Amino acid sequence: MKKLFLSIVLAYVSSFSTAQGNQDLSKLELPSVAPVSPEAASLGKYGDLPVNLASGRINYSIPIYTIKEAGFELPVYLSYNHSGLLAEEDPGLVGLGWTLHAGGMIVRQLRGKPDEGSLGYVAGNIGKDYVVPFIEHGFSNMSAEAREAHLNNFFRKASSNVMDSQPDKFVINAGTLSANFYHNEDGDIIFRPHKNYQITKPTANSYRIIDDNGITYDFAYPEETTSEPITDNEQLAPPMIYNSAWALSKISLPTSDQTIDFEYTQEDDYHKQGISKSYRELIMSNGQVDSYSDFFAGHLISSSCTNAQSVITSYMETTVAGKNQISKITFPDGELHFDVRTAPAGSLNATNSYLHSISLYDNFDNKIKSYEFTYDNVNSNFKLLTKVEVLGQNDTEDNAYELAYYGTPPSIINSDNQDVWGYYSTTLLNSNYNNTLLGRKVTNFNTTLLGALKRITYPTFRLANRNNYLK
Repeated sequence: MKKLFLSIVLAYVSSFSTAQGNQDLSKLELPSVAPVSPEAASLGKYGDLPVNLASGRINYSIPIYTIKEAGFELPVYLSYNHSGLLAEEDPGLVGLGWTLHAGGMIVRQLRGKPDEGSLGYVAGNIGKDYVVPFIEHGFSNMSAEAREAHLNNFFRKASSNVMDSQPDKFVINAGTLSANFYHNEDGDIIFRPHKNYQITKPTANSYRIIDDNGITYDFAYPEETTSEPITDNEQLAPPMIYNSAWALSKISLPTSDQTIDFEYTQEDDYHKQGISKSYRELIMSNGQVDSYSDFFAGHLISSSCTNAQSVITSYMETTVAGKNQISKITFPDGELHFDVRTAPAGSLNATNSYLHSISLYDNFDNKIKSYEFTYDNVNSNFKLLTKVEVLGQNDTEDNAYELAYYGTPPSIINSDNQDVWGYYSTTLLNSNYNNTLLGRKVTNFNTTLLGALKRITYPTFRLANRNNYLK
């Protein structure tokens, strides 16, 4: 059955939490938000957020090379997809806002806990035993007492991330292949929106997709993520270990015995430390927020919070092992080589690497063309791509793309320096919370704009400007 955990459940969680007056709020686990590697995140974002002129997202691209075989085309290019400077974003190989499309990935957006875990949506039968029955009939087949106990158990554990409550989302982005899929409560794969694709798992750690043209895409290079709490909260769950992305390994064509093969290097582990803060208040059954400082005595993490309100803080350490960096694409007419270099020692670059060049070779190992990439500061976590040089066979410059931006972002941003939507803001208040008691952070357009693309000078010396119509 094609069921997702609907927002109605969240409303029930809200009403459920108001009745749990005797619960120790300091021991609730916060929902985990586990990032993937920067390259996987970049590709996943591009596949998940369509370019839309009405929303202000404008797509610019810089073509590198198009692989052609038996009527099939696979473009290799850079694309620009940026909506503002996010404080906790770690840009990928080609800098802030830019994504290298060379191969592809399946990227998992973890929602709660991994579906295949012991308390996951599929393997733990959470979807089958709790979510779908609640959506379909609200456990009306149970007695009132049994129903209340059953739901209280589920929502208590779901709200503290002990138990999963919705399926993970998987974003596919590989060449012209673009789709999203989920696993339903029976473990079946469901495309949303529907696609006429076949998808299987040849091994436990790989996916195979056949599109509606009979083209086969194999994703056989997983990235393993470990997310673990680094707080003294005694009820936080053990570390979660799961595959967060799968890199494209091969494309097979139905009308040719030739394949397109992708090779990767295993880069250093990617580490990300995140802080998650939750604001809670006790609302009585009559809808009033009352003063229950005596009741909450000994239960609040922050002693300064009174009037039945609590701030809960959780820290998560995320490590992505086996981070895949594209190194070579082999196709019938030649090869593309990707020169990925390590940032200097002491760099603030979270990925610790950057794309230096892409070179095209024929089948006789002759270099035909290359592209070299220049950045404003490879040591910065928010490095900006400033120039793409196109070089001929003798490494002489044929032409170039030059890029200009609105200002320069800081080399690194403290996670506290963000507004309520996550955009970089230096207008700091005394809290992260959007409520009348604790105030909120103020959006700052000027800091959000830092590092946004302003102008591209094409090889034909034609200028493309991103105009600012804000008045």
